[in-house]
Amino acid sequence: MALEHTDPTQFTLIVCDSYYCVQSFNEYLHYWRLNGFRDSKGNTIKHRLLWGKVADLKETLPKVHVVHTPGHQRVGIHVAGNTLADEAAKSAVAVATVAAVTRSSSNPDTEIMAAIKATVDGTPYPKGFLNRYQYFMGSMLNAEVRIPSVGIRDIPNKAVRPQLIKAAHEGVASAHAGVSATISLLQARY
Repeated sequence: MALEHTDPTQFTLIVCDSYYCVQSFNEYLHYWRLNGFRDSKGNTIKHRLLWGKVADLKETLPKVHVVHTPGHQRVGIHVAGNTLADEAAKSAVAVATVAAVTRSSSNPDTEIMAAIKATVDGTPYPKGFLNRYQYFMGSMLNAEVRIPSVGIRDIPNKAVRPQLIKAAHEGVASAHAGVSATISLLQARY
């Protein structure tokens, strides 16, 4: 985050291609903090911990100004910097997501065990498991699935799945990559 590397004695201009982030920093952040980081409907805002950290840094950095620039432009004074920032954000998403979303070492749940048994026995699969896939125990005693034309993927234990999704969603720069990129990163691993 650029704010962490900012000298509080210097005027600093941060240019961002996310209008939401610029508007949030310049307008909403003060009110979010007053409301306990809740929106107008009383719901906790997304990425509450990150916005809390930004709010803390903003208080210590009065000489920081954040402005908006259109993204993915070919000409303009901020094009080179914005392109580098986009590349850094995409790289951070990939690295952080792979680090945060690790293979499940927990024992497969009964639902997955039933799918593995069905693969071995040739019996019907449990609801939600596709019969064109092959389910088996992997070398690390984790459940895996062989998907035609895709390859082998881990099947995380049901209890671990929400943690994996949360880790991918809240990973470094995940807000920049968007939902579809987060889903793609998860699908590449699971």
